[in-house]
Amino acid sequence: MGSFRFFSCFFSNMVSGHNSPPRGDEPLPSSGFSTGPDTTVYRLNTYLDGFFYSGGSALDILARELLAYFDLVAPANVYYRTARDEISKHKSGDPILTLLNVPDWKREFTEYRNAATHELLILDQISQKKCLEAGTLRLKVGSIPLPDDPRLDQDKRTYRKHKDVSKYSEKTFENLLVLISKIYGHLIKRIGAKGSLPL
Repeated sequence: MGSFRFFSCFFSNMVSGHNSPPRGDEPLPSSGFSTGPDTTVYRLNTYLDGFFYSGGSALDILARELLAYFDLVAPANVYYRTARDEISKHKSGDPILTLLNVPDWKREFTEYRNAATHELLILDQISQKKCLEAGTLRLKVGSIPLPDDPRLDQDKRTYRKHKDVSKYSEKTFENLLVLISKIYGHLIKRIGAKGSLPL
């Protein structure tokens, strides 16, 4: 079994995940699309969908990679929690299990990721204004909130927890990097010490 089998796909998703929604203080170019709120909402949801899809996929790929390193057969559907379930079933007490506990932030991230596949997370509750910068008319978007519970009907949603999608995305991306770095750090030490796979 070769070394990091899934790494290139994992890396691609992490790079894509870093392309989070635009910040409120960054202007969106007005050329090439209508400056109407509906089109802006569509664009912002596209960015956000990409962020959740890429970040979630990176975790799912990491789970597949872990199963391969431990020489465990991957079930038909593999998600992040699958790696912990399978490793604890076949190699209970393995030291990596403590690193595979599902972090507090992941439940909310997963709810947003699932909702983003078939619903708009960002509606028309954004502020925007036209401004002239260096002779170019641009559209500036203010703070963009995320719904507290994305599963609720749009008219029943509240927006108290995450009032700025950019800040949420940056913090969540940082959480992803910390989690993944700890797991890879552990793997690299063990693979180096053993000198071969599977673990």
